Amino acid sequence: MVASNLFGFYNRQHHMKPNSSKHLSFLILSAKGWGTGSALRAHYIAEALKKRGHRVHFIRPLPTLPFWLDMMLACPYYLLCSLFTRVQVAMVVKPYPTMVPALAWQRLLGAKIVIDIDDLDFAYSHGYMRKFHEKLQKPWPRWADIVTYHNPKLKEELLGFFEVPPSKIIQLPQGVDTGLFNPKPVEMKNLPDRAKALVTKKSRAHFDFYRPPERSL
Repeated sequence: MVASNLFGFYNRQHHMKPNSSKHLSFLILSAKGWGTGSALRAHYIAEALKKRGHRVHFIRPLPTLPFWLDMMLACPYYLLCSLFTRVQVAMVVKPYPTMVPALAWQRLLGAKIVIDIDDLDFAYSHGYMRKFHEKLQKPWPRWADIVTYHNPKLKEELLGFFEVPPSKIIQLPQGVDTGLFNPKPVEMKNLPDRAKALVTKKSRAHFDFYRPPERSL
């Protein structure tokens, strides 16, 4: 699904036939360090694209460090690692300015820029820190050629807060890796106790890390 959505959008942008079998080259980056959800999503996107036959250059993120040090160091790290890499599509998970130098360089070389919004990071901050966080992230989705998301609620924020044109937005749905998890139904009696506590007769467990923002007027 990830590969087909991105590939289909690229085809439309370049007026290619829908059934074109041309493979693309991708650069995949994560704004946050290894071990985070951002890095995991970037890794899975890279693997999905590889399985479809595309050429993928995934740069492993730096280890997660305190005080956002990994994100600051990521700015020169990604630029240096991708300096001699030429691709058709450069993609980053999360819209932080530390990723812009590497993306801007790829754009100069002719690549389309994709920014994936996997969460509203600033929604977890408060007060001045929240405002600072918003200013860090707000300009970059609109600057990209393509913006992707997985949760329908995030699309509302892309159109509203981030002011991204609808023509730039496409959905990359999340799924379950059936190589790790058994997709077959499981009876309640066979669930671990923790899982049983999440499921009641009136409701089902819903795993979704999106939290709507609470902006003050």
